[in-house]
Amino acid sequence: MKVELLSHSPLSNIIHAGLTCTDRLDKLPHYLAFPETFINRLLRAGHESVIEHVVYTFKIEDITRGLLQQLARHRLISLSVQSTRWALDRVLDGTVMEELFYVPEELEGADRDKYIEVALKQLQQARTLAEAFGNDVGKYIIPECMYTDLVMTVNARELRHIFQLRAKPPALKEFNILVREIYNVLPDSHKFMFEEFLE
Repeated sequence: MKVELLSHSPLSNIIHAGLTCTDRLDKLPHYLAFPETFINRLLRAGHESVIEHVVYTFKIEDITRGLLQQLARHRLISLSVQSTRWALDRVLDGTVMEELFYVPEELEGADRDKYIEVALKQLQQARTLAEAFGNDVGKYIIPECMYTDLVMTVNARELRHIFQLRAKPPALKEFNILVREIYNVLPDSHKFMFEEFLE
């Protein structure tokens, strides 16, 4: 899994929004110098709507389609996902098939071997169907363990919600890892808004 931060809004957006709500823009110079103080006060008070003015865009590579399904349940995000309609033939053509899918680390020995055998068989069948009938038919049998890539845009409030629900068990282990990777690429000055969910 690889996560890259493509862009982000400045924390000053939150300060401008919060002080506009209270008609206290005279405090702007002070809080621009100490954004964490002001934003933490908003978060403790539950006034999270103003943090929606900070937006992040991430490039996320090599997550499973199973994780993608769970990620897509967070409706306040924007996703642009590698299309199986347009990319399946290129993804399945010429790549070592075992590099195309995730194998849970919990699996060992015969269980691991069987898992790989089944996944390889499904991918090969997907390739065969795609060659004969097109990607729209082949994609129906690709396994959820197959990797995909995407670009995700999310505001800070929804990202906090994702962290709250997905940073720890019982959430999917792969989602726990994704949350940690997202946290790692956030600007250091923004991490304070999310760190409580990783403790």
